[in-house]
Amino acid sequence: MKCPKTPEEWNDVAKRFTSKWKHFNCVEALDGKHIAIKKPKGGGSLYFIYKKFHSIVLMDLSDAKYKFLFVDVGAEGGAGDGGTWQKCNLARAITNNRAGLQKNRNLPNDDEPIPFHIVADDAFALKSWMMRPYSHQLQDPTERLYSYRLSHAHCVVENAFGLLQMRW
Repeated sequence: MKCPKTPEEWNDVAKRFTSKWKHFNCVEALDGKHIAIKKPKGGGSLYFIYKKFHSIVLMDLSDAKYKFLFVDVGAEGGAGDGGTWQKCNLARAITNNRAGLQKNRNLPNDDEPIPFHIVADDAFALKSWMMRPYSHQLQDPTERLYSYRLSHAHCVVENAFGLLQMRW
């Protein structure tokens, strides 16, 4: 597992997403997985989640080939995916421009640059470098296509969790 640190490494990851999933300027897919645990002593409701069990969060950024590039484990389940991500070192590094993530690149046959970005679900806050599907029901055809393609690219991280789970 090696998280990219330079613009060149991020660009290589983005090329793989473009080639395999047809999602341009995507560098990784992000999601969290709740791992069931026994209630910790003195944990109160910190570890209790809406699914009615106690958990810790396994946060993962996966590349286009289902490879875990960044993992953060152990946050209280009650914090949820978005809260856990906001507190992790990589999120802070990207926010403060210390992660080496490139800013923008033009799409093929277009002169309008778009940001390099991570794809996520609606548990995460929208940022210039964090894209998620449209959440409203009445999407126009352009929004529906965008949401479909982004969700398709996001399946990478869900599949990576599935592959990990199959090992146990």
